[in-house]
Amino acid sequence: MGHAATHDRARLHELLGVRGLRYLGVLGPRRRTMDLLEGAPGVAPGGLPPNVFAPVGLDIGAETPEEIALAIVSECASVLAGRTPSSLRDRGGPIHEGR
Repeated sequence: MGHAATHDRARLHELLGVRGLRYLGVLGPRRRTMDLLEGAPGVAPGGLPPNVFAPVGLDIGAETPEEIALAIVSECASVLAGRTPSSLRDRGGPIHEGR
């Protein structure tokens, strides 16, 4: 997220066209992201593409820059691993597949 909505809109629209992009996190309020998505090719009005995560990050109660970074990296890792974020205490069976 930058300080110029026109620049952010152009970059977001450009990244939406990248084939195989599985995770695209957008900082800032959801409303701002929805405004930036307006007019994006292939995006339904009011819709959020499945590979766009906005606001970005897992809900871990992050406040500091370091905590926000952890929330974002954790969400990204989960998505790229094909997992739904959840607590390990709620997972039945082994933590690692095939063990």
